[in-house]
Amino acid sequence: MRLCHLLGLTAGLLVFLIGSSVGSEDSVAVYTIGDTTGDWGFPSPYAHYSRGPGYTQMSFIFDTLVWKDESGYVGALAEDWVMEDDDVYLFHLRKGVTWHDGVTFDADDVIFTVDYTKDNPYMWVDDSIIESAEKVDDYTVRLYLSEPYAPFLDQVAGTLPILPEHIWEDVNDPVNFKDQEALIGTGPYTLEVGDLQQGSGNLQVQSL
Repeated sequence: MRLCHLLGLTAGLLVFLIGSSVGSEDSVAVYTIGDTTGDWGFPSPYAHYSRGPGYTQMSFIFDTLVWKDESGYVGALAEDWVMEDDDVYLFHLRKGVTWHDGVTFDADDVIFTVDYTKDNPYMWVDDSIIESAEKVDDYTVRLYLSEPYAPFLDQVAGTLPILPEHIWEDVNDPVNFKDQEALIGTGPYTLEVGDLQQGSGNLQVQSL
């Protein structure tokens, strides 16, 4: 489900990757994320570089609530959503999604991410427009904005990477959190080999 969902995204963003290697029909795609002139940062939400393709590489590992394709906004971790009021969004999350370590993704992860990024601002997204996040049930989240904000889907819901609560809840220094666990996302790729501290190596399609 994850790979099919982001197939169009993958094709569109590969131009940012430094190099690629495609094997036989039975092998998985492997994309190199470093070059001889340096690196683009550790590909976790808080440690990737703001320059170059740092965000793009991170987005292969971590998903947002929504994304975009040639038709407009499409579901990512949120299957669908509705604008209940000018400043209220209701998101219905995908069921059956797991983090790379096998733990189930659910509404608690979204609530946690909103709260965590308020305490630890993420350089690419100003989500201060979110006043509060409410868990309706395990797969439904309601986000209340402090005021109407037209680019919310594009600049917040479609840009903010969702974090696994069970990994990040005890992380007090997210910028320097560069363990293997910092790269556990829901995206179609994992960092399989390379220098974890520098974020160089290969992104490989995860087992689906």
